[in-house]
Amino acid sequence: MFGTDMKQRVKTCAFQHMGSFILSYEYVPLNYIITIENEMRTFNVTIEDKEKASTPLSRIKKYESGLSQDNIHEVICLLKEVLRENDFDLYIYKDDKVYIKNKQGVKRIKRVKRSQ
Repeated sequence: MFGTDMKQRVKTCAFQHMGSFILSYEYVPLNYIITIENEMRTFNVTIEDKEKASTPLSRIKKYESGLSQDNIHEVICLLKEVLRENDFDLYIYKDDKVYIKNKQGVKRIKRVKRSQ
């Protein structure tokens, strides 16, 4: 569906451990890393840039995360749309602070208290 815009980076499958997998791709046009990881019978998609700013796809658009062929196809179509629009926030956690990164730049949004 993505053609040459997407290059596989990591493929980890552990079928003996409840069928877990992690798939990681580079979205070449925007230098994003897309990671798809399952948790039991569901899956999550994360978008990350080269500076480690990231966000789950579910924060941008809601989707059904049950592990099925139909849901996966729907999420891939949704991911393609979100990447094409490229209008979402990424979050960076650094030095006990949270920063938001988007087209307007990077801005600190809050201080995180360390647990002792």
